Amino acid sequence: MKLEFKSFRTKVARRIFLLFIVCAMVPTTALAVVSFFHVKAQLNEQSRKLLGQQSKNISVSIHERLLLLCAEMRMAVDSIRFHTSHAEQGLPDNLEKQIAERFSPITDQGHVVNYSILMKIPRGSYDFTDTQKAHLRLGKSLLFRSPSHDSKPFFHMVMALDPESLARGIIVWDIDFSYVWEAAKARAFNTEVTVLDGETEELLFSTLPTNATAALMDTSKQPLSHSGHFEWQDDKTDYFAAYRFFGLNSHLSYPGWIIILTQAKRDVYAPMTTFAFVFPVILILAMGTVFLLSAKQIRKTTVPMDTLREATEHIARGEFGYKVEIISGDEFEDLATAFNDMSRKIEEGQALLIQAAKMGAMGQMAAGIVHEIKQPLTAIFGLLQLSLFDAPEGKARERLETMEQAVERLNGILERFRSFAYKSEEKFGALSLKLVVGQVYQLMAHQLSMKKVHCEIEHEQDLPDIVGDRQGLQQVISNLVVNAVDAFEGKEEGERLITIRTFTSEGKVFLEVKDNGCGIPEETLRHVFDPFFTTKGPEKGTGLGLAILDSILHKHHAGIDVKSEVGVGTVFTIIFPAVS
Repeated sequence: MKLEFKSFRTKVARRIFLLFIVCAMVPTTALAVVSFFHVKAQLNEQSRKLLGQQSKNISVSIHERLLLLCAEMRMAVDSIRFHTSHAEQGLPDNLEKQIAERFSPITDQGHVVNYSILMKIPRGSYDFTDTQKAHLRLGKSLLFRSPSHDSKPFFHMVMALDPESLARGIIVWDIDFSYVWEAAKARAFNTEVTVLDGETEELLFSTLPTNATAALMDTSKQPLSHSGHFEWQDDKTDYFAAYRFFGLNSHLSYPGWIIILTQAKRDVYAPMTTFAFVFPVILILAMGTVFLLSAKQIRKTTVPMDTLREATEHIARGEFGYKVEIISGDEFEDLATAFNDMSRKIEEGQALLIQAAKMGAMGQMAAGIVHEIKQPLTAIFGLLQLSLFDAPEGKARERLETMEQAVERLNGILERFRSFAYKSEEKFGALSLKLVVGQVYQLMAHQLSMKKVHCEIEHEQDLPDIVGDRQGLQQVISNLVVNAVDAFEGKEEGERLITIRTFTSEGKVFLEVKDNGCGIPEETLRHVFDPFFTTKGPEKGTGLGLAILDSILHKHHAGIDVKSEVGVGTVFTIIFPAVS
């Protein structure tokens, strides 16, 4: 499609374009804004839920590993009891190797202390609370915390050799937290894990950089519930965080730890970043598409309008018959067809008006000729009457009388022609259809005789009068008779018959003009009253006769009906309201 900006010159084009833009861009922009904030809220919510679920999974995994350490320590204690009762030293190799993977040897003043020496450490070396002692008497493992030389928390796992008598000794091992923190390291991509002591909120483990860990510790000093979410930031990055506290009292007699799972907001909003880039591209494409579609639609609408406007200007300049060519497949194409038809009819009408003007001029000339003929004709008539006074009886007098009758007949023809030819004011009054039909017949008798047409006139007795204009009705009847005569072309001379009949029915007066001519085809019959419609050549008809006839009858409040059959004939029936 060739885009032409001149298509936007009209107000209609600009209005359509603005409508396209508003209808397309306002919903698109509103949808984009709503989608943006909705997606952002969804990402926030999903991120919080996902972090919360992951923190729960990590806490469960850490808890399970601690319980596994408890189980392995119980196995070690049972093995020690067995070997002690049989006066054996050491542990089985396989058990010692397994325990070494989970626990680190405890040191005392820089020396490694084995379990056998541990058994002889006095109870006072570890200051247990009454609650912790009660926990040990239940045969459970105890998670014991003591400060180290570098001020970091130091955890031991403790179990009594004999729960019924703590004096017999306890087993103490350091926990190898690399095994415990493996559960924390198995986190989702782009997430970081931090573990705090649930009692003192000291840092136990973190995958965050040092500066970020410090910022997180400052934020987490606020009171925390059992689980929840919060936001925090370091110098460069904003984070979402989900935390969960899991207690260790029931198994290890320790308050518990806090698992904090964090994710950078930039990672959460990464899909939004893509969306923020894609959306303007989509918006630009939508704008371009709307612009092209609107331009195409505007061109499809305004170009035919401009074409038709220019065509009307040609008609206004007198270029009748000007045609347009519009191929749009819509109403504009139908309008162009109707315009071309109208232009053709205007051209034909112009030609007919010229012809009518000529006929009018000829009518005026004919009226002058009639006037000029009547003057010598009056003189001839007067001289004939004077000659008759003096003429003796005989052949000469008979000839004079014959000449007088001929002059009277010629004078009557001229009078009828003048009364029919001159346009006079319409004068409505009571009329007898019989009289009007008789006058038309007298005027057209010679023409009918020349065409070898036989005319029959039938009048109903006591036919009521109608209200009408004599001259208008004469024109109606004469037009119908002329059309009937034209229908006899190609028909044998002895078979040409026109029947004019008047009658009454149901309080109305009917005038029927019937011929046995060629008839009118059905497709033509629908247009016989249309102006300028004719099947005759331009030398015979203008296509206005029946249209004028219909107009005259409309003024008389009369209707007309036509029935025709090809090869049989045509019947025109006029229905007049009778004079009440």
